[in-house]
Amino acid sequence: LDKVPEYAVLNESVEATKLLCNNKSKFVNGVLRNYLRNKDTIKNRKNTLQDEYSFATWMIKLLKKQYPKEYINLMSSLNERGDTCCRINSLKYSKEDFLHKFSEFKIENLEQFQNALKIRYVSDITNSHLYKEGLLSIQDLSSQLVCEILSPRVGDTIIDLCAAPGGKSTYIAELIKDNGKIISCDVHEHKIKLIRNNIFRLGIKSIECFVNDATIVNDNFLDLADKVLLDAPCSGFGVIKKKPEIKWFKNQSDLEEIISVQKKIINIASRYVKKNGILMYTTCTLNKNENENIINNFLSNNKNFVIEEIDVTLFRDLKIENINNMITLFPSKINDGFFMCKLRKI
Repeated sequence: LDKVPEYAVLNESVEATKLLCNNKSKFVNGVLRNYLRNKDTIKNRKNTLQDEYSFATWMIKLLKKQYPKEYINLMSSLNERGDTCCRINSLKYSKEDFLHKFSEFKIENLEQFQNALKIRYVSDITNSHLYKEGLLSIQDLSSQLVCEILSPRVGDTIIDLCAAPGGKSTYIAELIKDNGKIISCDVHEHKIKLIRNNIFRLGIKSIECFVNDATIVNDNFLDLADKVLLDAPCSGFGVIKKKPEIKWFKNQSDLEEIISVQKKIINIASRYVKKNGILMYTTCTLNKNENENIINNFLSNNKNFVIEEIDVTLFRDLKIENINNMITLFPSKINDGFFMCKLRKI
């Protein structure tokens, strides 16, 4: 290829892009032409971590400060294309029966996890009768583990405060055999419709959906729930492999506003928990200011809550950081980066 003229490489690349995704061809054309205009400058430029891993400088500094031994591996992992996980609808099939009956599908069993499977292409499943008939759902392994660690029981009243598109709510319903009361909330009506669509597809009866702003106290929820799941809005550092634009469109100044919201809604969520009930705080970020620091701040102002021990054997061979039962699940090929902490009201 060294003998192929640059203009020919550019032209063929743009034409190939048109075949694959025509709406991106102008973007590819612009990027390649810009590179050719500045190639000498780029070649002579000293290589940096920002260049090598394509992370904003401020984000690299933050990860290095918080994970001095792991930050390089974290960035590398977040740049890898991950596998897609899904889960069996255990209301309709056991994992063993499902894999036996539908062995013609390219589905890999993640044996060490309760209902998790791995698929190669999302479209292979979402266009299949397996998905349309509610036999399985696309859900990241980390998200599945959150629901299992919540330890929902038959008959529980459970509030899922930031629920859209409903993956956790519906999995919780499956875990309690659709026998309980799950209140699934989101601030946006169109996202509530997504949750309802999933409920209908899976044939679940135990979920009620409400448009609800998590930053405002809902008097109807006070002291109502055996368990509250708060998957808080966050910076999303743990899902960068799925949303790489986060690396460049998220600004450091955004974090203060996010943290302010997190502090507010965890305090509101705590008011919905019955005595001896559970508040589960989770995020899909690796930023400790949104994770451990939020929990420590909350506990300093709410002496009627304590951290509950998490059974770390559920993580199997996945890499975690465990700081006083505040768990950071590091990203890998089969899971997103996630944080979780289980709090009990005493």
